Amino acid sequence: MQSDDRYRRKHSVRPEVHVLNKAEAKTLRRLMAKTGLVEKELRQHKKYRKELSEAQKAGANPINRTPEEKLEIKVMRRLLKDPKSPCCGLAKEHPLVQKEFKARMRLLEQMGQNSLSRWRYI
Repeated sequence: MQSDDRYRRKHSVRPEVHVLNKAEAKTLRRLMAKTGLVEKELRQHKKYRKELSEAQKAGANPINRTPEEKLEIKVMRRLLKDPKSPCCGLAKEHPLVQKEFKARMRLLEQMGQNSLSRWRYI
């Protein structure tokens, strides 16, 4: 479900006004800075119109991840946000975080495939 703020923003504009997604807005800002043209002029130009169209489509496609990748992401988030963890507040690239992450993933592997649903207890 969308947040209330996003819902209000999308539904408070007139139907004929296009609300940009994140990728499209980023591409539009980059093109406006590069060319010096305003949005209306960019959308009339064939080259830039195609680029904006591709950015709009790219934002609509979700990222497909394997169950293993999803598990790694969940373990890393848990590690970084858990106040009891020594890694709380550090970046995921920090050596201490990497060491703790590898230890937790090794522990999960030792527990076996049947225990992957119990990752939150690590």
